[in-house]
Amino acid sequence: RGATLSRANMQYIQLAGADMTGAVLRHCNLQGADLSGANLEGADLTHADLRSTNLTGARLKGAVLTKAVLLGINLADADLTGLEMQSHDLHDAVLTGATLTGARLDDVRMDRARLDNAKLQQASLDGVHAVKSVWTGADLRGVCFKDAYLSQALLDGADLKAAGLIDAHLD
Repeated sequence: RGATLSRANMQYIQLAGADMTGAVLRHCNLQGADLSGANLEGADLTHADLRSTNLTGARLKGAVLTKAVLLGINLADADLTGLEMQSHDLHDAVLTGATLTGARLDDVRMDRARLDNAKLQQASLDGVHAVKSVWTGADLRGVCFKDAYLSQALLDGADLKAAGLIDAHLD
């Protein structure tokens, strides 16, 4: 809790369920690590390498992910309430059942991402690029998709009440 581990090489480390509240993990290599169920609330993951990291069920409220590498990350059932992330690459990410209520994911690239049953009420996804992404059963009430590119996205059963789709591409 509150540890400073900047620049540490923790590739493939097993930290399932760990309490890393407020930890400073700047520039850490966490590629392929198991952080499932971990508490990372308020953690600073600036420039961290989180490729293929398992964060299933993790709590990341208030976490800082500025310029973190997130390709293929597993955030299924994670709590990402209020997360702010801009211009990140979430290609092939798994966000099934994740809570992203009020999150700002503007200009995020998330081609082939899985967001089945994710909760994104009142989130901002302006300019998001999500080709072939899956949003089956997602709660998208009040989400802003202005200028979003959702080509070949699967939205079956998604709740889009009051969602803003101004200039969104849904072909």
